[in-house]
Amino acid sequence: MNTVQNLFLRLFVPLTIILIGGTWFYGQQEIEHELIQLHNHQTLNVRLGAGALSTSINSLNSDLKFLSRHSALLSAIKQSTEDNLSHLAEDFSIFSKNKQIYDQIRWIDETGMEKVRVDYMQGKTVVIATSQLQNKSQRYYVTDALRLEPGEVFISAFDLNIEHNEIEVPYKPMIRLATPVVDQQGNKRGIIILNYYGAEILESFAMATIDIAGHSMVINRQGYWLKSPNPANEWGFMFNRPDLSLAKFAPIAWKQISSADNGQLSFDSGDWTWETVYPLLENKKNSTATPEANADAVSPGRADSLQKAQGNLPIRSA
Repeated sequence: MNTVQNLFLRLFVPLTIILIGGTWFYGQQEIEHELIQLHNHQTLNVRLGAGALSTSINSLNSDLKFLSRHSALLSAIKQSTEDNLSHLAEDFSIFSKNKQIYDQIRWIDETGMEKVRVDYMQGKTVVIATSQLQNKSQRYYVTDALRLEPGEVFISAFDLNIEHNEIEVPYKPMIRLATPVVDQQGNKRGIIILNYYGAEILESFAMATIDIAGHSMVINRQGYWLKSPNPANEWGFMFNRPDLSLAKFAPIAWKQISSADNGQLSFDSGDWTWETVYPLLENKKNSTATPEANADAVSPGRADSLQKAQGNLPIRSA
């Protein structure tokens, strides 16, 4: 009997151990395969989202150049008569109605005063009356854009629109593009500035990352959410809320994310895949805006104006 037991143990126990080892190895291979697929899926979606952000922003440059060289603008710069300003406003209005993507189209003169402004509201264009035009000389996007040379393009930080020193409600996410305009003698005569509906860009990002909709996000270079699975976390920098930031939510992850343009790492907070978008091509300059809505402009810590497209898919053991 002992001989039979010994034979059984010698033949079947090793075989059983090999089967268990083989099953474990196969299981690990499957897990690793699934993780690789998951990581590849994250990377693909984050890159699609980053591409959507970049394409949306860069496509606006041609509109800005067209308007800055428009004959009606050049006439208004040469002689700011009522007729010339009215003609420019009419052309801005036609352009705005055809595009339907710009909240505001403006010519702001060298003193920071709005000279012509056309708003797009509820599917209609509205030419703002002269009595309602505002002086924007203290706004960062005006001071920054006026520093540029002709042909250079300014791209603002991604923020919320402010009217009469108050954040507009409901919120209007905005990106502003501007370029200086000059007279025949080459003297700066202000800027042409487009207020682009930032919601359009964020929607493009959301559509591009729909497969990871519950875990994708867009953050700015300070780590604040522009797009979050939890809308209550968005735009914290506009309200001086440093607690509403990825830097506060996941400081270890943010330390790594903020130090590299792209990557994929695992932390206790989950797996993170990120890609950085630099909407600055040749002849473009970035915003030097501070996070506060009404603060003066300061020099940027990094020479970029960026958003980070983040994919966060936590993996937890069952």
